[in-house]
Amino acid sequence: MSYREINEEHIRKQRKKYFKSSKFKKLKKERRKKYRQRPEVKENKRKYYENNKEHIGNRQKRRYKLPEIKERAKKYREDNKEHIKEQKKEYGKRLEVKERNREQGRKYSQKQEIKEYRKKYRIKYLKSRNGKKCIHNGRLKYKERIRDIIHNFSYDEWREKVLETGGLCPECKKDVGVDKLTLDHIFPISKAPKGFIYTIEDVMPLCFSCNSSKGCR
Repeated sequence: MSYREINEEHIRKQRKKYFKSSKFKKLKKERRKKYRQRPEVKENKRKYYENNKEHIGNRQKRRYKLPEIKERAKKYREDNKEHIKEQKKEYGKRLEVKERNREQGRKYSQKQEIKEYRKKYRIKYLKSRNGKKCIHNGRLKYKERIRDIIHNFSYDEWREKVLETGGLCPECKKDVGVDKLTLDHIFPISKAPKGFIYTIEDVMPLCFSCNSSKGCR
């Protein structure tokens, strides 16, 4: 009898032990990586994907619905938050990804239902507190960029000053409402030196008519 036949049980145990070792797993991983890098393997994989997109998509959907897969994915996301964040950043920097996202965004925004929804939502948003805050900050940033000045006060400070007027314009004493009062720079921005800092004390609420007629005085 040969050595293999005499020590069949021993050899089987040793093989089983070797297949579970980290050395074999590392070797197996390297071999798989080299195999997948072959041009013919990549081409076959691409062709298979192109011909079976629907089947692959349905199979993945069914797999991701399994409770054990959901639990495993949830645990992985919780344990690797920083790594996932970095991967997303690196992926988003790729030129082909940027081009694809830009094209998808363009197609999406051209849909009629999206245009109608955005128009409707925009009107609703601009009337909300966050919308007003966004407009206010945007206007200040525009003036800062054009005139090279600094506004050193928050929207909440400005809103508090507007509410103190009760909707009355301090200049003409007309009741125009708090939403109709506009921001006026007491020291005109056209005469302000570069880098001039405006605090909440350097601005005041005026109605649109008074603010326009005041000009650069």
